[in-house]
Amino acid sequence: MIVNWFLVAVMSVSYTQQTTNLYIFTDPSFKSSEQCIEFVKQPENGQMIAWKLKNEFPLQTMQNVYCVPENEMEKILEKSKPAQKELNI
Repeated sequence: MIVNWFLVAVMSVSYTQQTTNLYIFTDPSFKSSEQCIEFVKQPENGQMIAWKLKNEFPLQTMQNVYCVPENEMEKILEKSKPAQKELNI
């Protein structure tokens, strides 16, 4: 089974919302972790990643970028859902 790999950027904590934002790059996707890592190492790709993240999160900085297999994305997305707030009536 071929597994696609994706770049996942973790942003710094937002002090106004006390949350950490994630950005998942779905294009490009990669056929291996090695291919993903090599992509990130290229200076022009690093600049593209930084530019995209700065546009999406102008008040935050990038904390880290990970290469994540598609089958792990569901776990990441589940963990990154905002916590439900209880209402006291």
